[in-house]
Amino acid sequence: MSKYSSRKEQLFAKATMYRTTDLTDEEMLELLLYQTAPDTAPTVAKTLLNTFGNIGRVMSATESQLMRIDGVSIATSKSILATSLMCQYLLKGQMNRITLHNTEDIYDYCIRLLIPNEIEELYVVCLGQNGKILGKAVFTEQRDDRVTVSIKQLTETALFYNASRVFIAHSHPGGDTTPSVADNELSQNLYNVLRSLNIYLTEHIIVSKKGTYSYFLEGELKNYSSQYEQLHTVQK
Repeated sequence: MSKYSSRKEQLFAKATMYRTTDLTDEEMLELLLYQTAPDTAPTVAKTLLNTFGNIGRVMSATESQLMRIDGVSIATSKSILATSLMCQYLLKGQMNRITLHNTEDIYDYCIRLLIPNEIEELYVVCLGQNGKILGKAVFTEQRDDRVTVSIKQLTETALFYNASRVFIAHSHPGGDTTPSVADNELSQNLYNVLRSLNIYLTEHIIVSKKGTYSYFLEGELKNYSSQYEQLHTVQK
C-alpha cells in the first residue's frame, strides 16, 4: 500500500463531495497522478506545476516535454495526454452546441478554444443565421511555427456547412497579438471571397496568453466592407 493512500482518499472524497472546482491545481494534478505514480504523486505534481506554471500548460504539454520531468514515467505521460484529449473532446463537443449571439460571445468562445496553446492553430467556425454553430475546422502549424492554410480550404469549409456567417480565430503562442502581413492578407482576401458567395466574415481574433486582437473591434472588417462595396459599385 502506498504511503499516500490516505492522502489519495482524502482528495477523492473532497473532489466528489465538493466538486472538482474546489480543488487546487496541485490537488487536481496529484489526484490524476495517483493512478500511475502512487508513491510520488505529490512530488511530481509540484515539479510539473513549477516547470509549466499551471495545470492548463501541463495538460497541453507534449509527451517529450513531459518525459523530461523527473518522476514522469511513460505511463504517467500517456495518462496525462489521454486525460487532456478527453477534456478537449468533451469541451469541444459542448462548444459545438453553443449559440453565439454577439461579438462578446464570439470573443469568449475563442478564448476558451485557443488558451492554453503551445502551437499555432487556426479555427474557422461556421454559423447559421441564428448564430448556432454549424461546425468548425482546425488547421495547425506545419512549418516555420506557422499555420499554412489557403482561402480555398476556408471557403470550402464554409460551403460544406452551408454557413451564412463565418469567423476565424488563431493563436500566437509567442504572446504578441499584432497581426502579421500574412494575417491581414488572409483576412481581407477571405472576406472578399466569402462576400462574393453571400457569406459574411464577422470576426477574426488573434489570441495569446497575453491578450487578444479583434479585427472587428479595430474596424478592419468595416474597412473591408467599404472597399468591397466601392469596388463592386465601380464594376457595376
